[in-house]
Amino acid sequence: MPDVLIRDMPAKMKQRLAARAKASGRSLSAEIKATLDAALQAPAAPQRDEPGLGTQLAELFKGLDWDSELVPPRDRTERPPPVFS
Repeated sequence: MPDVLIRDMPAKMKQRLAARAKASGRSLSAEIKATLDAALQAPAAPQRDEPGLGTQLAELFKGLDWDSELVPPRDRTERPPPVFS
């Protein structure tokens, strides 16, 4: 079976895992496997009942007739970088 190395695990996290392992009568390794297995049983991404904020904003402005004069073209003039004193 393959091994996994977890680098820089905070000491508090290891202590909490060890306490859970002791409480459930498992080794630290078995507790970590059980914790990972339980986490992987949950859906990968949260399910939304409503559209996201970007979709809601796009929907708000969908019917507007935008005038291109409202947004001036970008100034692409070459100029030296600013000097901060």
